[in-house]
Amino acid sequence: MGVKVLVAEMDKLIIKNNVVLGVTTKDGKQLFAGKTLITCGSWTPVLLPHLSHVMKPTGQVVFHFQVEPKLLDKFSNPKFPTYAADVTKTGFYGFPSDNTGRLKIGHHGPGFQMKNVSPAEIESTLKEYEKSMEAEFRAFLAASLPDIKDAKIIFSRLCMYCDTFDGNFLIDSDPNYDGLYIAAGGSGHGFKFGPVLGDLIADSVENKPSPWRSKFKWR
Repeated sequence: MGVKVLVAEMDKLIIKNNVVLGVTTKDGKQLFAGKTLITCGSWTPVLLPHLSHVMKPTGQVVFHFQVEPKLLDKFSNPKFPTYAADVTKTGFYGFPSDNTGRLKIGHHGPGFQMKNVSPAEIESTLKEYEKSMEAEFRAFLAASLPDIKDAKIIFSRLCMYCDTFDGNFLIDSDPNYDGLYIAAGGSGHGFKFGPVLGDLIADSVENKPSPWRSKFKWR
């Protein structure tokens, strides 16, 4: 049957008698479907406020540091691997430098709770917490990677999370509305599950048995 891809910004669900019939876009188009699947990452609880008891959008600061040319070999593959620095305790993880000396380090933790996840809010949140997080990053570098503890920051951003209260995905039908399905709550580790999430989501929407459905069910 194929797939038709439409690029548009969702405004709201089309709901009649507690049944979701599709979505209305910001430009006024109505898109109807027998089943509506919401997979909007951090924006999911913003678009669907009734999910706020299950998940919330948060921002995590990420920095890119400039490695000096004399240290490039030491902090590049294969000598320097992708790592998680006892991430359950420190929160820090990172990657080897690219060939220009750009080295990315991130922090996985509670983060900073967002409200509407607008570009303006993302920018203001980064500005508010960037300095305090830089101090934490540099303390980690001083203790673990002292050669780059004073490396110049050349880029910073917020990595957006959609955190569930227990850190597990939410992939299930929404009991509040017939015809509505949710696949969200990546909680900072959704990306690496990309190759298998499609099958998990399809099983949920098609109501097929799966050993994992109970793990990610509505709660």
